[in-house]
Amino acid sequence: MDIAGFLASVESSNLATAIRDSLYLFPLIESLHVLGLTLVFGTIVIVDLRLLGIASIQRPFTRITSDILKWTWAAFVWTATTGMLMFITNANVYYHNFFFPNEDGAARACGVERGDI
Repeated sequence: MDIAGFLASVESSNLATAIRDSLYLFPLIESLHVLGLTLVFGTIVIVDLRLLGIASIQRPFTRITSDILKWTWAAFVWTATTGMLMFITNANVYYHNFFFPNEDGAARACGVERGDI
């Protein structure tokens, strides 16, 4: 199966159709996606501020990262999942959009850097 056939089959799936045809489902998923992104970046900022010595300097760095990074990765998985749910609703258009390969590559790089993907 070529990429066009795969994208067409993804777009015509029952899940994609349900999301696309619902008045509230796509906006709900999009809102959850933004909340996930906020959590990812917010937890990264907490670690960065600790590294800079601006916040939580009384706590050891290893303790902060062990507490925060599980939330970061959970939010990353949440954001990737909601992103895929939004993608399948109009896969052919999103796939051929100039920005999609850049966004997808950046998301993969985050996981590869950590060694999880």
